[in-house]
Amino acid sequence: MNRFQWIMTAIAAVCVLVLASFALRFDGTWGQLAFAVLVFTGILLIPSSFFPSQSNHQDMAAFKDLDESARTRISNIAADGRKIEAIKELRAATGLGLADAKGIVDQINLSAEAKSQ
Repeated sequence: MNRFQWIMTAIAAVCVLVLASFALRFDGTWGQLAFAVLVFTGILLIPSSFFPSQSNHQDMAAFKDLDESARTRISNIAADGRKIEAIKELRAATGLGLADAKGIVDQINLSAEAKSQ
């Protein structure tokens, strides 16, 4: 999620909370109905980027589509702690964006750590 999306999501969440607190001031059925609608709307505003997305799997597929030598080279660079260099290599080899390449390098590091334990 980029910064703009995060800010817009935060603004939307604050608006829903303010409107929900306003709806609670009404007595009776209309206030409860308004509150329920606003809470439901707030739940729908939760961005899908907070949950694992399909694009992450597609990005890993781009990494796995690389030839063995490129995957090994990028994995070794990442395992050596040279994360920025690994991201640059991955971006050059696949054409992925910065955030996607960083996510893959992070996954490579996590899987390397899991294998070492």
